[in-house]
Amino acid sequence: MFTIRTILHPTDLSEQAAAAFAVACSLARHHNAEVVVLHVIPAGLSLTDLANQASAGEIDERFVEENLRPIHPTEPGVRVTNQVEHGDPATLIVSVAEELGCDLIVMGTHGRGGLARLFMGSVAEEVLRHAPCPVLTCRPEPEAEPAGPVKAEAAAAG
Repeated sequence: MFTIRTILHPTDLSEQAAAAFAVACSLARHHNAEVVVLHVIPAGLSLTDLANQASAGEIDERFVEENLRPIHPTEPGVRVTNQVEHGDPATLIVSVAEELGCDLIVMGTHGRGGLARLFMGSVAEEVLRHAPCPVLTCRPEPEAEPAGPVKAEAAAAG
């Protein structure tokens, strides 16, 4: 049987990540596991851009306080801890999963395809290739098509 004790949830604080967090919490409740919420501040972002006079530790604590602590478990009784790292997101997600001995990574994906993925890359794809454990990716919900006159008539008749 596949035992899940620690779930890593990388977040970029997007809607896709929020949906993946709900999935991570549901799995954690079912398996009595802990969820580690990881936010990676990309290497290209200077710490001085975030706060001119603060040290890295103060920035991390402020970031956690303002952005990650408000992320509450979506399921009762789920243990959640927060971690902030600085560097390449895909590399650090894999590294933290290895260091913590995570059993599962649950992450959102923006669902980019074609040229957008080619130019922007895909953190989820890199994590899938190098992760030391299974990875569950949660794609965004497709937007509902507006009901046109034909669809509205078919729905009313059905």
